Amino acid sequence: MTLIDHIGCGSVGRMSTEDERATPAAETALSPNGPELPDSAAQSERVRAIAAHGPVGHLRHCLTVGIEIRGPVDEDELQARLVRLVARRPALGCVFTDGGKHLLTTGAKPQLLRRQVEAPSAVARWAIAHDIAGFEAERPFALGEHPLVRATLLSAEPDRHLLVVNLDQLVCDAWSANLVVTDLLSADTDETPDAYPAARRALAEWTNGPEGTAAIDRRREHIADAWNRWPVRVENDPADPHEAVERFLAVDDRITGLLRERVRTARGSLLAAGALALATAITDDATVPLALRTTLAGRQSTAEETVVGWFANEAVLRLPPRAGTIHEYATALRGEIFAALADQRVPYPLVSDALSDGDESGPSCALVFLPRGLSGGEQAGQRLGDAIATRTAVSICPTGADVDFFMIEDAPPIEGSPRAMLTVGATTRRAIADPAAVDDLLDRWIAALDELTRHDWTTYPVTRIGG
Repeated sequence: MTLIDHIGCGSVGRMSTEDERATPAAETALSPNGPELPDSAAQSERVRAIAAHGPVGHLRHCLTVGIEIRGPVDEDELQARLVRLVARRPALGCVFTDGGKHLLTTGAKPQLLRRQVEAPSAVARWAIAHDIAGFEAERPFALGEHPLVRATLLSAEPDRHLLVVNLDQLVCDAWSANLVVTDLLSADTDETPDAYPAARRALAEWTNGPEGTAAIDRRREHIADAWNRWPVRVENDPADPHEAVERFLAVDDRITGLLRERVRTARGSLLAAGALALATAITDDATVPLALRTTLAGRQSTAEETVVGWFANEAVLRLPPRAGTIHEYATALRGEIFAALADQRVPYPLVSDALSDGDESGPSCALVFLPRGLSGGEQAGQRLGDAIATRTAVSICPTGADVDFFMIEDAPPIEGSPRAMLTVGATTRRAIADPAAVDDLLDRWIAALDELTRHDWTTYPVTRIGG
């Protein structure tokens, strides 16, 4: 299985409130029975689902990052860095139950396992290492377990290793994953904890306060007519309903270059272009509004930008009925994205029931976009003792939609896939779509992206794309 890391994107604005004050000293000195913090709506929903059904389907998945290490590895040094990571990032030491709160703890030692990969050739050993990484990405943390981070060092050669770092989704998002990688590859020994407690409390106060309530009501009203389930027909394989299906395709750089030029000329966004192409490629009915989930960073203060935790939110983009030219429709989608970004802190669980059901036999869909800077592909190699460590692709975390589509700019190396300026992919379960069906959806999507580069956006009808 080939995997890529979880994504959460979005514009990070400023929040001018008292919430940006430094964490009080009493909170930075955490004890083994530290303060309780309120769960977010997303955390509560995930905990309830796991408690009710167990870690099945998308609930199995950990947020997973990979680091390729070239050179000798000092296991004691790696273990020390993991211990410092948990000290610096209090969220990773939290204990969750089903009581609506989580407890801060200290002193837990993250697990570091080392496995020697055996196979006849170097290529086969590296492929097996990625297969093991895929297994680790689907090995869930148990409720009550802590710390909520573990690592596996897979040695394919004496001087080539894959470090797989798994983090529970309850305490980490893609923004946080980049901070985690930076921490692990830094020689800095500072163990001062970040401001997670203050940031979590501030977010709870916002959500329950007048500003948050108004934003939630605004988004609920806006998306009320959007179809949660799309009119899409796909073949599934119910024989093994929970088995993951995951596919990646590199988009031809010619298409990406032309598409970026079209987007610049139209003053649009690549996410809007991707959403337009996706909807036109896989749905024939242009007359209904569609609910497309995406992931936004959910961080609106400078303080939050430096904190590890699950702050990213699923947003719902309302794709209006398709009409007008490509440019007119892309402009409308761009407006929908900016409206969602303005309310990027709104939790999906508090708006999901406002959606229209849509086509009862169709899937719900998400499109998650990783721009440069969040994809991890731009992170240069860093020294790790006498070795060089480089971010590599190992996992994608599903949003909870039936089918997650994603676009990654300048993705880190993906095993079995060529490097490209833009990579698209999809992940689902066999109960929703079998591998052939997913391949067909991706082929149609790329064809629609290509079609967008071949027409004048100011004159060409959007309804003719993907038909």
